[in-house]
Amino acid sequence: MAAWLARSEGVREVAIGTLGGVRTCCVIEANDPVYRIETGMGVPRVEERTIEIPGVGAVAGAVVHVGNPHFVLFVEREDFGAHGMTWQALGAKISASSLFAQGTNVEFVRVCATGEIAFRIYERGCGPTMSSGTGTCAASAAAMALRGTARELTALAEGGSQKTVWPANDAAMRLTGPAEIVCQGNAFQVDAADAKKRAAVGI
Repeated sequence: MAAWLARSEGVREVAIGTLGGVRTCCVIEANDPVYRIETGMGVPRVEERTIEIPGVGAVAGAVVHVGNPHFVLFVEREDFGAHGMTWQALGAKISASSLFAQGTNVEFVRVCATGEIAFRIYERGCGPTMSSGTGTCAASAAAMALRGTARELTALAEGGSQKTVWPANDAAMRLTGPAEIVCQGNAFQVDAADAKKRAAVGI
């Protein structure tokens, strides 16, 4: 949305109301059709927790809230598997667990270096997902709060890399990444007579 407004209206900063709160997006670089945008993502809440998943057992991780629910677990394997399962299979079990009344997004995080993490996302209602802004923030917040990483991270998902900055646990996190406009549509109005003609020929 911020990229589109930058192109169509010349807007460089916009506050967007979401179910998770107001998020302010600032366009910091514009090379149409790709825009680099920094967004204030609110204050993450991180709570270390071990959950019991039927058929799996105890799964240690963290419940993270960034406007929507996430469960983050840390892995060592390069394929992001854990508990003898692929991350996709384990993600499906955790996401649909009755422990989470409305389901949860699940992130599998590998700490690569002090300033870098790699992760995979199992999104509630969707399944494996290439990228997610809140998923990036949840993975980063858990790594910063529980694994002692730097407060500025490069976060690598399958869809590409983003940057997160979280100065302190009681501060808002900032997320910076690219947005690319890949298509556009044009609205048009059809009068009643034309609509009947189109319906008659199956258009």
